[in-house]
Amino acid sequence: MKNITTLIVFLLCSLLLPAQAFVGTTGLLSLPSADMQKEGTVTAGGTCLNQHLIPDRFNYQTYNYYFNATVLSFLEVSFSKTLLKLTLPDYPESSGKFNNADRSISARVRVLSESTRFPAIVIGMNDIYSQVSNEFMDDENDNQFFGKVYVALRKSFPIETYGTVEGHLVYQYQSAFDNVLYKGWGGAIAFRPSIFPDLQFITEYDVSKHNWNNGFNADLFHHLFAQVILQNGKYLSGGIALRIHLQPLNK
Repeated sequence: MKNITTLIVFLLCSLLLPAQAFVGTTGLLSLPSADMQKEGTVTAGGTCLNQHLIPDRFNYQTYNYYFNATVLSFLEVSFSKTLLKLTLPDYPESSGKFNNADRSISARVRVLSESTRFPAIVIGMNDIYSQVSNEFMDDENDNQFFGKVYVALRKSFPIETYGTVEGHLVYQYQSAFDNVLYKGWGGAIAFRPSIFPDLQFITEYDVSKHNWNNGFNADLFHHLFAQVILQNGKYLSGGIALRIHLQPLNK
């Protein structure tokens, strides 16, 4: 009962989530993916983030909120803010409270659609811009917490009457400063049951930090998206998102 109550609290404490939880872009759980939303999809929401899921700078549970748009069938952009607790010398009463936010702009481009012979391929950049440095992921820039460049591949394998198994492979590059989280190779296996193809069960592994995450993504009623992440069998993050499907630009 205690575990069920904790899970419900994490689901309800989010405001309105695509999958890659830190920056509000389409993805798996903590890893990016080659999945793309339909052109014209707009998402707004927020996330409860366990401190173990995000960079070490956030040594506390925090929250983010974001806006995400699939502008074209092959292009997705997002803007997110992650709440910070800063020590402000002139305002000692602010210590231990959320009093600032880290801003992050991200973009993803699909360079190849999945076919019978080839996997889908997406390249992306997270936390593209920083006010501290004009150079993307400068090693001396200590506030580009989510900055990365990555390439993600996905290949689907239909299983008759049961559903679809997906294989995901990711390579992520981040700069060398101390706050980086995920770097190098990661992989995942996902399953979509035929009775509910909008439900995606995921197990993923990140080689650099040896994080093993399990959870699910689910599209509900065409306009809601729910996600639950259990990291290393201990730490919960999750939430729900509101999605709106607008008229595509090319129609």
